[in-house]
Amino acid sequence: MAKKYYLEALDIRKKLTQINPNIYLYYIANIINNLALLYSETNRYELAEKYFLETLELYQKFIQNNPNIYESDIAMVLNNLAILYNDTSRYKFVEKYYLESLIIYRKLVKTNSKAYLSYVAGTLNNLAISYSNINRYEYTEKRYLEALKI
Repeated sequence: MAKKYYLEALDIRKKLTQINPNIYLYYIANIINNLALLYSETNRYELAEKYFLETLELYQKFIQNNPNIYESDIAMVLNNLAILYNDTSRYKFVEKYYLESLIIYRKLVKTNSKAYLSYVAGTLNNLAISYSNINRYEYTEKRYLEALKI
């Protein structure tokens, strides 16, 4: 049922994008990300990956014009990709995307710690879990301790 409404919203936004792409492309990216989350939650991982990567590509286009606004969106999608790769045991990508997400969140903390500090802690926690999944316990402990300090 949710998929039906996401696709309907996506169709409407695509039509509106033809009128004003500067406003509606962002909403399209959000809907695509929501579809990716739905597919991930329903174990349709190939579709989830496809849509997360599409969302990331759209956000990366937006960041060229206004980096301060869209960095948190990019970090969110990177985090979503890391979770997806962890769930599908593709661990070489997990660390890469969590670390990229962490770099962005740490940068954002410098300008708004109240808004982003919890994202740093959450990403550190997720990274620690992923290290534990592959028996890299020295990194697991380091990330957990770092998250606890926050």
